[in-house]
Amino acid sequence: MALDSGIARTGGLSGRAPEARQGACPHRGRAVPVQAAPGAPGWLVLGYRDALDALRDRSSFSAAPRLWDGREHGRPDRWWSGALEADGERHRRLRAAVSAAAARTGTGRVAALVRTTAAGLLDRVAADGRADLAADYADPFPSHLLNALFGLDSRFGALLAELAARTAPGGDGPDPEAEAAVGCYFRALVRRRRAEPGDDLASALLAAPEGLSDAEAGYVLERMWRAGAAPTSALITGALSRLLHDPEARAAHGGALPGADELLDRALWAEPPLGAVAGRYCARDTRIGDAVLRTGQAVLIALDAAQADPALGGAGPAAGNRAHLMWGAGAHACPARSLAREIAGGAVQAAVDRFPGMRPAVRLRPGAARPAGLPVLFPAEPRPEPAEPGGPTGERPGPPRFRIRRPRPQGARYQAPAASTGPEETGAVPAPRRPRPAPRPRGAGARYQAPAAPPEEPAPAPDPLDALLASWRRAAGE
Repeated sequence: MALDSGIARTGGLSGRAPEARQGACPHRGRAVPVQAAPGAPGWLVLGYRDALDALRDRSSFSAAPRLWDGREHGRPDRWWSGALEADGERHRRLRAAVSAAAARTGTGRVAALVRTTAAGLLDRVAADGRADLAADYADPFPSHLLNALFGLDSRFGALLAELAARTAPGGDGPDPEAEAAVGCYFRALVRRRRAEPGDDLASALLAAPEGLSDAEAGYVLERMWRAGAAPTSALITGALSRLLHDPEARAAHGGALPGADELLDRALWAEPPLGAVAGRYCARDTRIGDAVLRTGQAVLIALDAAQADPALGGAGPAAGNRAHLMWGAGAHACPARSLAREIAGGAVQAAVDRFPGMRPAVRLRPGAARPAGLPVLFPAEPRPEPAEPGGPTGERPGPPRFRIRRPRPQGARYQAPAASTGPEETGAVPAPRRPRPAPRPRGAGARYQAPAAPPEEPAPAPDPLDALLASWRRAAGE
């Protein structure tokens, strides 16, 4: 959840820019030219110290995209930025609101939601005895968790996870329908929480003293999800992968399972889940080594190269420190990094606790490439018993009802006399009928008329979130 770090998931940096993996070498320099967008030149920073300078030096490197000289070429989509794209007072307001909202989200509540989210996803595969912990668990986890932090039920978590998959970098390019649905989700979320505030992260953001507008709140919440979902899922996968495939992880603990925090740090140093840091632009001409960076050019930072910089001397993962660049640095360092670590660490720990006997489904030969995803095997759990009758709530039907007939009283019963077939032989004469009174004349005054029924009130407009979910399901043929 590197909201303000400028972290970008490139989805292919290591394959398309090999210099990012090889570290800073003297014959290539400390920064190399790249294309930030088609037709828009930029610079890729390779050294660790130079990366820190670019992230911290606000006088030379700005996060405001108005400085970029490649704006006519569109966004630098290869290096999508997760940063709050602002500097100055606007950046201060947005960052302060995020920090206040994150502080109001207690660690106990986050931990409980992490456990609930993890249990729900792992329940789906527990009886199978095998799973792809990347596709089945790590990928959907952040969207489900953030949706729960926003105070919405699991239906919308499933929707947000699907939108994350449809808008992820790479593949066949952007999905216009999914991108439109993402914007609709966050606008509708702000509208609902503005009308019905609750004990959740979105309501806390709206209640922050900075008084964010609906547009600002929607922008921040969307950035929080975009900057957090893909990197967090990659971090969970990376930490679990190191547990399964890295013998050093167990050897350092005498064969025992290392803790989730250590697994995270090892993964962040050795295999950072992100390709590059984006969202910096030269505020003035500056120099990195022999490279001259001109005002307005985009500046990108290769995390793989920076954290493998020979100048560090291997002090990163060996020392167990947290000086990696996952959360950025300087004024734009992620304001919710403690929350992000808690989420990722809790997800890793939940999987280890649920399947302590899991092992890789594919054994790797030395030097072989890792398989796609993270296939694992584990002892299958018994399938749950069928739900009791009574619907999804699990309520059991009540006892059968019997009708009790009350006894009738035994006294004399009235019986109507039989109809007469004619005058009796005694010669009795039937009594004469009384004449009907003449009808009274009606008055000429006003007549009473019942009031007309009040007009029906128009049906309330459908909730935008419910409408989005319904339309998305219809489009999917559900």
